[in-house]
Amino acid sequence: MLSQITPEQADEWVAYGVYLEPFGFEMDWLQTGTLASMVYAALGGKGTGTSPADYIPTDKPDNSVDEFRAVIAAKYGDNSKPSGKRNK
Repeated sequence: MLSQITPEQADEWVAYGVYLEPFGFEMDWLQTGTLASMVYAALGGKGTGTSPADYIPTDKPDNSVDEFRAVIAAKYGDNSKPSGKRNK
């Protein structure tokens, strides 16, 4: 995909996703946290739970490429290692 767009188009897409209409899993968590904190406050909640950040997970999994390859190898066999050849 990147070979089909100009650098200017890539910059516009990044600006759109960051400033105009944010998207992605971070934004999904923020929207969920906002809704949850509004419901909590509407039901009389006080203290912890009144901020959207209280509902956003802070622990990110430490998934490395090697761990992913190990899972794939365990599931499909060792022939899942990259061969250096690309299918066209």
